[in-house]
Amino acid sequence: MRWRSEEALAPREWIGFVPANYLNATHPEAIFVKLLVVRHAPSGRAILFGDTLKRIGNGQVQLESVAAERIDAVLAEPFGPPGLSGVRREKPCPT
Repeated sequence: MRWRSEEALAPREWIGFVPANYLNATHPEAIFVKLLVVRHAPSGRAILFGDTLKRIGNGQVQLESVAAERIDAVLAEPFGPPGLSGVRREKPCPT
């Protein structure tokens, strides 16, 4: 089925977006409900996605699995601003 350009640009009702928005906001595999932190630096970058820490620098990539009890410490080290002794992290809302 091909859409004509007039159909593609036609106004949509907000109710048509509700199921997709709900799925993206609540599904455990959706990127919007997982922890995602990225820090860029001149020497490279650090990416924490869920329980995986990825460090990229000097042409190398290092992957590390982070235990749940270490997440706060990992956030403070590569992601916190200089001089920050800890990072406050909100716990996810219960479902």
